[in-house]
Amino acid sequence: MKEFNFYLRTIFLSALLFFFIFFLHFLRAGEATLRTLNQSAGGTAFLLIALSLLITPFLRFFKLGIDGRYVKYMGIVGFFFALFHAIYSLVRISDFSDILSWMSENPYAGSTGVLALLLLFFLFLISNKFSKNLFGEGNWKLLLRRGAEISFLLTLFHFTFLRYTEWPLIMFPSFLLLVIALGVIIFRSVHYLKEN
Repeated sequence: MKEFNFYLRTIFLSALLFFFIFFLHFLRAGEATLRTLNQSAGGTAFLLIALSLLITPFLRFFKLGIDGRYVKYMGIVGFFFALFHAIYSLVRISDFSDILSWMSENPYAGSTGVLALLLLFFLFLISNKFSKNLFGEGNWKLLLRRGAEISFLLTLFHFTFLRYTEWPLIMFPSFLLLVIALGVIIFRSVHYLKEN
C-alpha cells in the first residue's frame, strides 16, 4: 500500500509537469496536436530524470525531511514517459525505410535516444529487491545512480541534437529544459566535490 502511494504521488507530480510542458508547447505553436503531446511526453521524461538526480543531493544539502525513495519512482515513471515518446515517434514514421532514413539524417539524435531508452529499461528491470540482493546494496545503489546519470546525459544529447537551433531564439520549452539541465549538472558536480 505504501509503494502504491509513492507511485500515486509521483504520477500526480508527473501529470503536473506534463501539462505544464504541454502548455508551453501550446503557447509556442498556437495549437494542440499529437506531435505536441509527444514532445511533452519526452520533455516530462527528461524532467523526471533530472529531478531524480537532484533529490538526494538536494535533501542532503538543505537537510529536508522528504523521503528519498521518490528517486526510484521518478525514474520508473520517467522511463514510461520516454517509452511512450519513443513508440509514438516510431508509429508516426510508419514505414521502416522512413525510420532508417530519419536515423541516417539524425544519427546522433537517434543513437543517443535509443541508448538512453535502453539504459532506462535496464534500470527499470533492476529496480527491485531481487536485484538489490543480487548485486549487494552498495553496488546496486551505485549502478542505479551511475545509470541514471548516464541516461540523463544521453537524453540531454538527444534533445540537444534535435533542438539546438531553437536556443538562440530562447524559445520555450526547449530553452527552459536546457537551463534545467545545466542546473542539474552544476548541482550534481558541486555535491560530488563536497562528498569527495
